[in-house]
Amino acid sequence: MEPKIAISGLNKDFWSDRQSVCALQDINLSIADGEFVCIVGPSGCGKTTLLRIVAGLEAASSGTVTIQHDSLSRPLNSMVFQEQSVFPWMTVRDNVAFGLRCRGVARRTREEIRDHYISEVGLKGFDGAFPHQLSGGMKQRVSLARAFANDPEVLLMDEPFAALDEQTKIILQESLIEIWSRHRKTVLFITHSIDEAIALSDRVVIISARPGRVKDIVKVDLPRPRRVYEMKSSAAYGVLVQRIWSALEEEVRGASAKDYRRGSAPRERSNGLD
Repeated sequence: MEPKIAISGLNKDFWSDRQSVCALQDINLSIADGEFVCIVGPSGCGKTTLLRIVAGLEAASSGTVTIQHDSLSRPLNSMVFQEQSVFPWMTVRDNVAFGLRCRGVARRTREEIRDHYISEVGLKGFDGAFPHQLSGGMKQRVSLARAFANDPEVLLMDEPFAALDEQTKIILQESLIEIWSRHRKTVLFITHSIDEAIALSDRVVIISARPGRVKDIVKVDLPRPRRVYEMKSSAAYGVLVQRIWSALEEEVRGASAKDYRRGSAPRERSNGLD
């Protein structure tokens, strides 16, 4: 079978102070239909840049990204950002139905889909609330519901839980696992957290320090459904953490050393390279 997402020979260069900076170098990656893949790597390695290229928000310098489009009636992708991206002037129900409304989905169908996903993310009873009346975790639930409701071919997620407290993060990770298990969307998920990558994914892709390259791909064989804290108590989980960290540690230390030599602390998304 053809992969759902095929990335071949992808390179991305940025210009900074009249010099070319290579952000991504020869990225090759295939993701199967219905697969959940997490990408981890040090700050500035090009993770978010790669996701934006897959989303069509940014152009590659060379190479190709192909997404298999099974149904022209469905959008190619939906993206959930790290920053809360709900519309502040819209209620929960209007936020969740936004993509469906833009696509011209009939009102009755739109309302059925909207109400289904509001219930799936645990926001039933908050349908009429505005974002300023919701917690940060609830706002991200709205973003999840909107993304799934739009029924995209591919779901792209850029550290959607990074700004949340640990307890809320775990609850949302488990909610995402449950929803994904029912709908089996193809997901490409960016994270800095090894724990999160193992909890969510079928495979973990490790990206090197800049220029970002695929250094290793680790298959996560832990059974589903996964409960985060139960999973952490297993010996298999410890083996996966050690393998991923072994591949990642050198890259993280190398990236930190480069920032130190430049006389500045590591910064997220410096020059748009993360």
